[in-house]
Amino acid sequence: MKKFINLKSNKSSAIIALLILGLIVIGCGGKPEMPPESTTQGLIKTGITDLADAVDKGDFKTFRDKSSADFQSSFTEAQLKSNFQKYIDQKDVIVPLLKKAAGKDVKFSPAPSMREEKGNYILVGNGKIDLPDEDAVKELAVEFEWVWRDGAWKLLKIKV
Repeated sequence: MKKFINLKSNKSSAIIALLILGLIVIGCGGKPEMPPESTTQGLIKTGITDLADAVDKGDFKTFRDKSSADFQSSFTEAQLKSNFQKYIDQKDVIVPLLKKAAGKDVKFSPAPSMREEKGNYILVGNGKIDLPDEDAVKELAVEFEWVWRDGAWKLLKIKV
């Protein structure tokens, strides 16, 4: 009888351990919840700040390193620098505008949304940022996408 009880106890422990492990795996790899608008605002502000820093330095290594693996596989540092060369050439004007924009909230249009694409969850945030009246540019249009990776949103697309 004692062996039966120990065997049953070991089986119960194993089943409980497997259930806990299963819940952990589901929690880590499951569908993320749609974040609040404030989170999307923060992601955009961080993305614009990171872009401003890259343009200011003419170096896109850190910007690229912070992005998703998908983004990194699409663009080398040299390609990013080439794509943003016009911004670098006019950095005396562009960097201050980007920094001002990073301090403002986006007027989303449409509202931020999330979609599933090939098993990946993508957060989309598009809109406009109003800039101060003294600037030549009165508003900045932004388009961002992030992919859910390792429990965090990672940059997938940026258009400013």
